[in-house]
Amino acid sequence: MERHDDGFEKYSLENGLVVAKQRIPSGLINAELRANYGACNEKEGEEGLAHYLEHCLVTAGTEKHSSSDLERIIPSLGYYNAQTNIGRISFLGRFLPEDFENWLSLVSQQAFHPTFDQERVEGERKRVLRELVEMGTNHHGPLAREYSRVIYREHPLGKFVLGKEDVIKNANVEALQNFYQRGFHPNNFDLILAGNLPKNDSELINHYFGNEKPGENTRRTFPPLSELPFKTVIRAPAKELLNNFSPEESAADILLSVVVPPEEHPDRCALHTIATFLGKGPFSQFYKKFGLESGLSYCTSCNYASSYNTGIFEVTAAVPAKRIDEGVDTLFQAFESLKKEGISEDS
Repeated sequence: MERHDDGFEKYSLENGLVVAKQRIPSGLINAELRANYGACNEKEGEEGLAHYLEHCLVTAGTEKHSSSDLERIIPSLGYYNAQTNIGRISFLGRFLPEDFENWLSLVSQQAFHPTFDQERVEGERKRVLRELVEMGTNHHGPLAREYSRVIYREHPLGKFVLGKEDVIKNANVEALQNFYQRGFHPNNFDLILAGNLPKNDSELINHYFGNEKPGENTRRTFPPLSELPFKTVIRAPAKELLNNFSPEESAADILLSVVVPPEEHPDRCALHTIATFLGKGPFSQFYKKFGLESGLSYCTSCNYASSYNTGIFEVTAAVPAKRIDEGVDTLFQAFESLKKEGISEDS
């Protein structure tokens, strides 16, 4: 077991489930149970099953809870959500300390003892298909997919997690169960907890998760993301940014992305610092240059994002469409200034 002075502990149950927890004086507990099993584990003809499965695990019943039980229980536990990405399906919670055992009981059932109620599975199919349609008709959906294709190229993170419409339409309970059974083993799971944990938290964790049997290991090491071989510009119309009352004041969004080292790299602290210096808060460089000096933008941001062995440095700004060239110039001038002058000790 890893123990740290700040109350952080990390250990594994006998079945391989990894537990990471930190005691923090707080009125709440933040929790995540995640399976290291996601869209990257889909085979040909299964595109979208991971996301569809996530929906069904939350609402389609367990051995101890019917769908109607879940409809009553979940809202009583504060914030409760689930999400799917390329490498994980996660259950997320934020709840009062007295609900700790209730959350463990519920989420362990959803993760390891789902029943896939047929009626609810059909209902979730309709919701997932609607999500796919909205992604296709909303300008941001196709643009986001084109952006992923350009920035991630052959890296798994570029895969479209929502999958294919025909796969979702034709998937039955058996297909969901088969996909589920390949990866939902405790040795593929991480349980992450932070907050006002009870003294017997380890005992409760072992009670609800310790008896699950391990299976095939689906934890995956992702390849690094290579640098972009050339500069790419994506331009797309955005009718929703048109100001119908004053067309001259219509807006345009700018997004600049650069491939940088991932979170495990020694330069990660420098990248976080640069992101803060350039674009976070009312004293950042972009706030001054885009807002105070030029009035180009009310909202700019700068972010260093790192997941699955990739690192992306992003800058976003909403500017007047008629001044978009000025906005791009201002952005690059800020970068040039940073390269020449650096960041002062005071900053």
